[in-house]
This record gives sequence, structure tokens and C-alpha cells, in this order.
Amino acid sequence: MLTERELMALERALRGRPVLSVYLDARVADPAARASWRVALDAALDRIAETLHDATHADRAAFERAAEALRGATAPVAGTLGAPGWVAFVTADGVQRADDLPGRVAFGVYYQPGIRLTPAVRALAERRHAVVAVVDSRSARLYRYDGATLEHAGSIHAHAHVEPPSHMGTPPRRSFHTPTRGSTGTDAAEREHRAGRARMMRDVAARLARLAGESGWVLLGGTPGAAREARAALSVRPPERVLVVPALQIASTEAEIAERAAWGATELQQRKQVVEVRALLERLASGHGTSHADATHRALDAGAVRRLYVTPGFLERSSDEGETLLRAAIAERAAVEVVTGDAARLLDAEADGVGALLRFSQTSPVRARSHRKRDTWEAP
Repeated sequence: MLTERELMALERALRGRPVLSVYLDARVADPAARASWRVALDAALDRIAETLHDATHADRAAFERAAEALRGATAPVAGTLGAPGWVAFVTADGVQRADDLPGRVAFGVYYQPGIRLTPAVRALAERRHAVVAVVDSRSARLYRYDGATLEHAGSIHAHAHVEPPSHMGTPPRRSFHTPTRGSTGTDAAEREHRAGRARMMRDVAARLARLAGESGWVLLGGTPGAAREARAALSVRPPERVLVVPALQIASTEAEIAERAAWGATELQQRKQVVEVRALLERLASGHGTSHADATHRALDAGAVRRLYVTPGFLERSSDEGETLLRAAIAERAAVEVVTGDAARLLDAEADGVGALLRFSQTSPVRARSHRKRDTWEAP
């Protein structure tokens, strides 16, 4: 499945070259329309060919080679495509990348200099990554969740080293009674069980930290007490990156774990985004942030942007302007984040859906370069 890093590398590699970008909505509710995307795709390619009627022979031939390569790549596919969305980037030299997307995309076929970014960026924003632990007093099941699949990542068990209680070196007689003073065999066993459980929680925390890395989300479930203990064992991890999900139960199936992991990862992501958007808006007065598209364009022209924030609403209502912003951010190697939920509502309300954190304060006006609209052939 296509990743954000791979998309940005493709954008840089294919910048300025004529590229056929194809987005297909792979989820079809009506079984009779399972292959309807193929009919729509052929019609879209025909319409683009018509728009190139007055182009040079070389330009028309380049498009025909790209269209033929695309048809060849999709020929073996029967019926639906499988994932929620699908994308292909094709040049006259062949298919540069054809892959699934984690989010649904609207059907679209574009032929333009460079790849069409916006639909892929929006779809990739729906992908979530997290590690999950379902814990009780005796064991923990660990999983990796990457927004598409749930992968079992091992189990950890509590081991208590309990020796059988001795009775002065001989087996106890039937009338033997444990002394009332000192530690009983039961007390010792309980201490060992607690120690074994504590060791397990430390092992769980260490394994989760390795699986999640520095920036991954950690989701905990199972019995309430055990989940709290696992959370306490993760005390060195930033609290905003860990969430106890009560709906993650010991008896949860893997399908249920995947569903609840998606919810938990989205919840943590949106909480982080709210904090970041609020911080961005607070930095506007000091010149360390921008709001609205025009000011963000100027900051990108100055090479000042460290992280660009956009909302799905902005990308939908201003797709061409959004395309220009995304392309400029990638050219400047700025991070790009599509914010959702409360963060999107806040950024839409305060900044028309666009803002940026800056590498340095921008306190004086910066003259923006001209943003000419590129020639684009888009199939309606």
C-alpha cells in the first residue's frame, strides 16, 4: 500500500513530466457494477485524448503510450479492486506506481505535468498506525495495527517462581498447622505471583516501546486493573501517546480489536492535532505561524514553512489551490498534515482551512512568486 513518504518521493521524481494520474473508488455496493470503473476509465481516457487533438504529434504519442500502459496494468483485474481506493501514476515510459490506498477516493483521471497529489494526500490521511496490548493478570497479547491490517506481534506471560512450602524438612502431618507468626506458604506464593505480574508488565511496556518507536500510538485493553498496571509501566512514554480503550476486552476477536484500534488511533491523532492547531494559532501574533492560503503561499515562497496544515474541506473546495500548496510544501521538504475532527473545524473557522508552522519568524512582507496555473487535462 502506498505510503506518504513514497508519495512525496514520486512527486519529486516525476515533477514536470507529463503524468497520467488515475484514482478509482474501489468500493462498489452493487454487485452488478463491480467492473463499472473500467467503463468509466476508458471513457475518461478517450475524453483526454480528444483534448489533445491540437497538441504536437509527440505529445499525443506520449499520452497514448501512457494510456496503453495503464490499460495493460489494469487488464488482469477482474471485478472490484479490493482496497477502499486505488491509484496509478503512469508516464510514457510505463507505470511508475500502481497501488491501493487506505481511504476512499472519488473517481478521477488527470493528465498534467507532475502527479495529481490531492486525492492521494486525503486518502493517506485516513491511515492510522498503533500498537495494541490486550492484558490480564496472567498474559498479554500484542498486535500491530497499520490502518489496513492487524498483525499479531507475540504474547507475554507472567511467570511466578514459587517453591513448595517446607514444614521443618518433613511432610506435614495431618494435624500440622501453619504457625501464626512469620510468613506462610500462601503469603510467599502471593508475593511471587505479584512479582511475576510486575515483571510481565515491565516486559509488556518494553516490548510496546520497541514496537511503537518514539512517535507511535499505544492502545491498551483487557481487564481494567491489568490495563491500568500496563499504563503505569509505560510511565516514561508521553501520556498523550497512550490510551486505555475500555472496549478492548480479553474476549475481543481480532476483527473487533482492529475496529477498536482504528477508533483509538484516530482519537489520539485528533487530540494531537487539536493541540497543534491551537499552538499554531497562538503563534500567529509572533510571526512564527501563518493562516489562510495567501499568507501560507508567501511563507512557502520564502522557504519558511516547517509544517503545513490543511483540512479536507479546504482541499475539496479549493482543489487547484490545494494542489499548488501541497506541491510547494513537498518541494521545500516541509511536513504535510491533513487535520480532521475538532482540529479541522477549528482550522476551517479560524484560517479557512490552511495554516503553517514556520522555521523562522516572518515579520516582514515577503514577495511571492507567481503561481501560474498549470495546463491540466482532467476528465469530468
